[in-house]
Amino acid sequence: MGMWIGRNRKARVTYGFDEIALVPGRVTINPNEVDIGFRLPRKNADPLELKIPILASAMDGVVDVRFAVAMSKLGGLAVLNLEGVQTRYKNPQEVLQKVVDTDKSEVTSLLQRIYQEPVHPDLIAARVKQIKDEGGIAAVSSIPQRAAEFGPIAQEAGADVYVVQSTVSTARHISTEYKSLDLTKFCADMRIPVIVGNTVGYDVTLEIMECGPAGIRAWTGGAASHRHGRLRRRPRRLFQKNVALCPNHHRRRNEQGRRRLQSARVWRGCSHGRQRVCSLSRGAGRRLSLGNGDPACESPARDADQGRHDRFVETNPFRAGRG
Repeated sequence: MGMWIGRNRKARVTYGFDEIALVPGRVTINPNEVDIGFRLPRKNADPLELKIPILASAMDGVVDVRFAVAMSKLGGLAVLNLEGVQTRYKNPQEVLQKVVDTDKSEVTSLLQRIYQEPVHPDLIAARVKQIKDEGGIAAVSSIPQRAAEFGPIAQEAGADVYVVQSTVSTARHISTEYKSLDLTKFCADMRIPVIVGNTVGYDVTLEIMECGPAGIRAWTGGAASHRHGRLRRRPRRLFQKNVALCPNHHRRRNEQGRRRLQSARVWRGCSHGRQRVCSLSRGAGRRLSLGNGDPACESPARDADQGRHDRFVETNPFRAGRG
């Protein structure tokens, strides 16, 4: 179904979660037998296994060293922002407390002053080491413009996961002010899993998958937003369903390419998890969800002589046990 906008543009009808009723299926499952854990594939190592499908957002108001360690012990994953107060100040708790104590009318100007302090590379390594020394999983993040700089520092310090995050992520970014991140090269050069997000469409999600990340955060936003006095609904359910099709289409496309280029490419089965990963963030609607529980896909090793390979996470929040 659709409608015409103007003379030559057609728009599809989309739906949000509040516009759809979920009907129970024909089979029920004992909750005690459902495995909600998931696995994040790693190069030259066993997958990183987590017991609960929750990814805590990389926000200064959410994740610090203590929270990251506590979250890891509970079985989840907390992402530390490498461009926040944790890597700008030796004692970030004093800075955060100052924000809490400041009057609401002055907090904006205070935050502007706080974030004028540059990021210190030695503090990146220090925070990663703190998390690791206390027995936590060190997951860190930065925007794409700083990933090439901060990624190797975090990796050498012992980080377990690197998240390349932005409001809208694409495989191709145009800028004359700074050098755009070569996502394919970055994923190939990093020895630790790379997660990319947020993606906001089917085509761009599929294109980012071709770059070789271990996972993708698919952003769906709130159920509705208010703009210019009108309520605008965001098609979260339709977008989520479309993104869930990406791994299957990626697999089929690679299988067709394998038949055409068998002598030119090396094929490896990709590691896979089972569960959807929700972002723990106030008002967030993010997903590390790439699939619907079908058998693990296969993906080509690009530039086989350089050891590049693509691996992705397949998920299914309702599937019990592991295959």
